[in-house]
Amino acid sequence: MPWGENMKRVLLAITAALCVFAAAAFGGCSPEDEILRAWKREHNYYAEPGGYPLSIDMRGVYGDTYVFYIGGMGAGAAITTDFVDNVYFAYPSTRQLEVYNGGEFYTLSSAFEAGLLSHDDLLDIQKNYNDGWNWTTSGFIRQDYIEERGDGALTADDVIFEVYWCGYEQFVLFINAEGDNYDTVVTEETVGNVTFTYPTAQRLVFYGAYNRDVGSRFNSLQWAFENGLLKYDDLVTVKENLESGTQISID
Repeated sequence: MPWGENMKRVLLAITAALCVFAAAAFGGCSPEDEILRAWKREHNYYAEPGGYPLSIDMRGVYGDTYVFYIGGMGAGAAITTDFVDNVYFAYPSTRQLEVYNGGEFYTLSSAFEAGLLSHDDLLDIQKNYNDGWNWTTSGFIRQDYIEERGDGALTADDVIFEVYWCGYEQFVLFINAEGDNYDTVVTEETVGNVTFTYPTAQRLVFYGAYNRDVGSRFNSLQWAFENGLLKYDDLVTVKENLESGTQISID
């Protein structure tokens, strides 16, 4: 490891130790203070005069592991996504959640791989990681479904879905309104040499790309495959998840 990188890690460890000492001796140096100081040092951040001060927007604490956003930093206005252990996160900008533990910084993925976050922790984070935003992924799906059905009496709470695959703002799912009935008969569907077996007449649909021919964002797996939106490996993953009952959790 380069000398400069070793020195950075030593300084981060010293910062953490000083904060622990300050907290014990004087009741000062909160976790947010420690993280912010370490983050500035890690990123060689020096604010311009008159610039917005940085802050820590904490979204979850799991033992000594902290999940947060950095506030006050600019970010590109583009939807970005993350997918960790079948838990889906979508952000309205390029600024995503960060993780801090013991002087080190992680992404959600690397923190999970390091054993600092569990699957249940990820589900808990997903519950409030988008607090303060005016949209959710599931909200978009439900609203599109209601609009396409044209049922004015239908509400978001009436729409039920199960997700078995996700890409970038694209999903394979069962979706219907509460109370919908499907014939209880085993049916099959083969797409790209991958065969799906369903316990009822309901079939999986692909959501996320607009099909101008039928005016819908909810389309058949065959249409998605023919248009290059689902690859063979994607179909295999869908089949494996469906057969094992592995669902994707989205907000």
